[in-house]
Amino acid sequence: PTAISKSTGFGIMRFASVFDSTRPDLLVVLGDRYEIMSAVIAASFHQIPVAHIGGGDTTLGAFDEWIRHSITKMSWLHFVTNPLSKKRILNLVNNAKYLFPELKEHHDEWLGFRPTLPDFLPIIGPSKNYKNLFYSFGHHHLGWTLGAISGKILAGMIAEENTNLNLSPYNSLRFS
Repeated sequence: PTAISKSTGFGIMRFASVFDSTRPDLLVVLGDRYEIMSAVIAASFHQIPVAHIGGGDTTLGAFDEWIRHSITKMSWLHFVTNPLSKKRILNLVNNAKYLFPELKEHHDEWLGFRPTLPDFLPIIGPSKNYKNLFYSFGHHHLGWTLGAISGKILAGMIAEENTNLNLSPYNSLRFS
């Protein structure tokens, strides 16, 4: 728990610095790990809208179950993967409306499957088409072990820091 707490705090500080310099229009996140939560917390303080892919999903008995729901609650846009996840998010919305009747009308969500990649490697790096869009997804349920280092690598990319790592196997263009 101590290492995860420290890593989360470090992630919040790093993402806050990156958001100060890059000022993204939107943060798109996939998953439910603590490194993703670091980015979402920093984005929330910077008033950067968050779009959450996989919000409302559940992994019964998993350590990070509460993290996913916290990310969902902090997100502005929700891309759900199945009808039950949509129902969970609507429950959050209805609870919020009950507590705050002045909230605006809620709109529908996109429904699709959680993405997987054929080569079992994640995509980590910048978008080909959008200057301030960076990807980190596709860890195939290994986000718990790979998420922290992926978050650190991604923060370094966004900050335009040099690395001695060969990141070409994780490039989004490998399927082009």
